[in-house]
Amino acid sequence: MPGMGGLELVAQVRRLPYRGRIIVFSSEIGEQVAAAYAALAVDQIMLKPMHPATLCHRVREVLQATA
Repeated sequence: MPGMGGLELVAQVRRLPYRGRIIVFSSEIGEQVAAAYAALAVDQIMLKPMHPATLCHRVREVLQATA
């Protein structure tokens, strides 16, 4: 992502009064990055590429967890 990394973006969003879910898409996630996202309470980390049916299933899971 030009100008800002995913971790920085999520950290900034978490400082806002935003209470929605956060799903991260990435082509590579190491253990340290995954732990940093977990510390920021990311709801789901999805690795690219992903089959569209899998994407739909995971998004439904995250949305149902809010209900």
